[in-house]
Amino acid sequence: MLPPAISGAARGLRQPLVIIKCGTTSVVMASPLDLSLTHGQVAWALARGQQPSALLLDQLRYLRQLGVPLSEQELGGGSGNRIHYGFDHLIELGVALFGLQRGMAPREVAGILVDHRAELRRCYRDTLAALPASAFEEDWVKSRGAAVPIMNEIPEPAGVGNREVSGRQGQNIAPALAPCDRTRRLGTRGT
Repeated sequence: MLPPAISGAARGLRQPLVIIKCGTTSVVMASPLDLSLTHGQVAWALARGQQPSALLLDQLRYLRQLGVPLSEQELGGGSGNRIHYGFDHLIELGVALFGLQRGMAPREVAGILVDHRAELRRCYRDTLAALPASAFEEDWVKSRGAAVPIMNEIPEPAGVGNREVSGRQGQNIAPALAPCDRTRRLGTRGT
């Protein structure tokens, strides 16, 4: 239990403060929505707490060129300016990597995420809001990638399943978003 001086209720916050311990470092955060991560921190998180592979770094670089996770307005003022990633950016990159791992082409993944960005970002936030407070205390959350949640337990929405992706069998990214009520099948660009 947090002392009243730093509890969320004492500071008028929606959710209580969260103290995250990583080795000898502790980070106090008002909410997971308050993230401000560097590119290296995002790569580390997406690599599940391990050193990111060259493949992962290349995928992130290419996705950034395709507009994922930052729009041109979010990207900012040019070379030399540090980019900070928030909650929506981190989740969007995770969804993009999920699609790539299932055989989708990078341009197809980027097209879906960019075309449906506003809707998907609302979905990410709604899903986070629906999580119980205990979700952040699960063993896999604290394991730095040693344990992985079982993604096969996510129910597949009706009418969504394997589909042909760029000439090969792939899996739609919609099942990863199943907890969101607005989840629907997102086809290729323009559908």
